[in-house]
Amino acid sequence: MKAWICTAGRLCPTEVPEPIPGPGEALLRVRFAGICRSDRQVMLGLYGPRDGSILGHECSAEVLSSAYWPAGTPVAVNPLLPDGSFLGINRPGCFAETIAVPEACVLVLPPELDLLKAAAAEPVAACGAILLSPLHGRVAVAGQGRIRALCEAILRHCGFEPLEDPEAGSCDWVIETDPRPAALQRALELLRPGGSLILKSRHPGKIELPLNLLIERELKFEARRYLPFDQALELLAGLDLSPLLAPPRAAAELPKLISRDNESHKLIVKFS
Repeated sequence: MKAWICTAGRLCPTEVPEPIPGPGEALLRVRFAGICRSDRQVMLGLYGPRDGSILGHECSAEVLSSAYWPAGTPVAVNPLLPDGSFLGINRPGCFAETIAVPEACVLVLPPELDLLKAAAAEPVAACGAILLSPLHGRVAVAGQGRIRALCEAILRHCGFEPLEDPEAGSCDWVIETDPRPAALQRALELLRPGGSLILKSRHPGKIELPLNLLIERELKFEARRYLPFDQALELLAGLDLSPLLAPPRAAAELPKLISRDNESHKLIVKFS
């Protein structure tokens, strides 16, 4: 099969043996895969393994073999595996024609959810995790780009109206989507005394915090990783992501597309 292997800071299409599923694993044919900024960070060696790795953790697929589902069943994949490993980081990822994953991480798609849209299950689970916090009052999303847009779409879908341009000290909750120092400072300044910041973005380096501001305003932090994936699929089925998703591109374009970390739309590649 063909896989896109990380080699010397770039992706190279390579013929590799098809994975052999172990006990309790399913073999899947990848249909669509999303490109995440963290894939580029791993490729550049900012964290995780690099050379020789198959990257990618956002995908939809069809079952090739499984003890539970017939061949052809459309599925999404939770990239966080039961042993704590993660697709594309310390387990071969989904930038490949086929993958083997634990059946516990395979989720059958509801009839109303197609394979293309289902490739966004992981980012929806990540951004949808903000719903695990007891949001109330004045809510804003700080930062810019795709993560902010997806968080705002999820909030609106669930009946919240995120503030567009809030004043400093006016928000009960702020959702952080940009960890750069100036953006993080701005997010904290939006909070009223006693307000809460939800941490959503990932950053491979260290982040400095303005401790004086945190203590003076008695601000609180909540870090949210994932909404349970079954809930994420239900949420995804009802979301209109058409403004956020770019038309799918061919998998052969992966080496070029992964370097585009400033795209306003989510990039998705088609494998078959």
